Amino acid sequence: MKKRLKIILVLVLVLLAAVFMKMFRGGQVTKEATLVGEVKMGKFVITVQGSGEVKASKSNKVIPQIKSNANILFLVPQGAAVTQGAVVARLNAEEMERKFRDFESALMANTQKVQEAQTALDIQKMDNAVLLSKSDQDVAAAEMELEKYLQGDGPIDIRKAESEAKNNEGEYARKKKRFEDKQAMMKEGFVTEDQVQESSNVMDVAEVTLLNSKEGFVLLKKYTQPQKKITLEAAVTKAKAEQEKARKNSQVLLASKIEGLRLATLNLTRSREDVEKARKELEAYVLHSPSDGVVLYGDPDRWWSRGEIEVGASCYPGQVLMTIPSTGTMLARTKVLESDILLVKVGQKATVVVDALAGKSFSGTVSNVAEVANTGFLSPDVKEFNVDVSLNDGQELKQGFSCDVEIICDVITNTLYLPLQAVFREGDRYTVYPVGNAKGGGVEVKIGKASRQAVQILDGVKEGVKVHMTKPAQGGKSI
Repeated sequence: MKKRLKIILVLVLVLLAAVFMKMFRGGQVTKEATLVGEVKMGKFVITVQGSGEVKASKSNKVIPQIKSNANILFLVPQGAAVTQGAVVARLNAEEMERKFRDFESALMANTQKVQEAQTALDIQKMDNAVLLSKSDQDVAAAEMELEKYLQGDGPIDIRKAESEAKNNEGEYARKKKRFEDKQAMMKEGFVTEDQVQESSNVMDVAEVTLLNSKEGFVLLKKYTQPQKKITLEAAVTKAKAEQEKARKNSQVLLASKIEGLRLATLNLTRSREDVEKARKELEAYVLHSPSDGVVLYGDPDRWWSRGEIEVGASCYPGQVLMTIPSTGTMLARTKVLESDILLVKVGQKATVVVDALAGKSFSGTVSNVAEVANTGFLSPDVKEFNVDVSLNDGQELKQGFSCDVEIICDVITNTLYLPLQAVFREGDRYTVYPVGNAKGGGVEVKIGKASRQAVQILDGVKEGVKVHMTKPAQGGKSI
């Protein structure tokens, strides 16, 4: 800023001088007062000059990692020296603390739900084991009952029926023989007719019993045993169906409990993430210094916003609350006009003069040339580029010191050169006006490189020739 004011003052003085010369031209100013330059041979240095301020080459910005606006409760005073890790600011975190408590409550609830889901799963596993074991036993029992009948009870019943039929057949034969014997004895008079009739009745009973046992045997083989076999086989089929039903039902219930545990665990994981995220956000409301340094409010590149940073003010997400420059290495940031920026390259040497240190100069090297221009402070039509010069020794310097920067863009070891004001452009030609030229006219010259103070002469005049700094008679405009 000081440098800009100086430039403005110089421009005003030059303008006043031009007005003064115009007023006294035509005899009021003597020929001896005419400005004269001389063609010189020697080292020709092309420099670019600018003004700016000293900055730390490394700065750490303190940006609150918050999600919504928060009021500032505490700030370390601007300009205070801090150490790494020191608390430099606190923000109002009441809303975030409430959210954090809500997340913790949800975490406890989801932890309980996971435990309940795990218990339900364990119980289901035990129920499934009991159910499947019972169904297996039922199938085994039904199969054993069928096998028992086929291998034991069925054949035994057949044999019993056959044996009973044979016994009844023998009994009938005996009863029949006895009846026949009594009939014969009755003819001899040994028994009565009643006795014969009684024997006949006994024989009839034996005959009915025999017929019944034979029919029972036929029914047993043809109907009773096949029906019993079908019933037992159906029992086996039913037991196996119940076994498969129990297996599938167990799988469904188990899958349901597993899914319940999975969802409960997922909710628990999310709750833990929410709590951890909220914890980090809550920690973000207390800001610590990322390094040793001196506190500067806001962003140095947006100095006009520093007044917004104070206790009680609102801080928004992404805002640069503080900048803490490192006090180790320093640089000078200057602004170079659009017309000169193509001369400036990274690696060029430069000299930096600091006003606050009584004009002490520091050497440095161009470390960065901006790719995008800034609009000039004095006029929107003036384009300027930021150029950073890294300083070799900046221990005495402080952030914000004003400075003048001179960048050495080129050095020609041995060449002719003239003051820039002594060369005039006339159409597509360049002309100088030697002092004492008999013809009074100009001499065309060929120029090379130029700086803001001088221009290289490649051809047209020789070393030692004196030339007018203003065009004789009618005056003129130099390049």
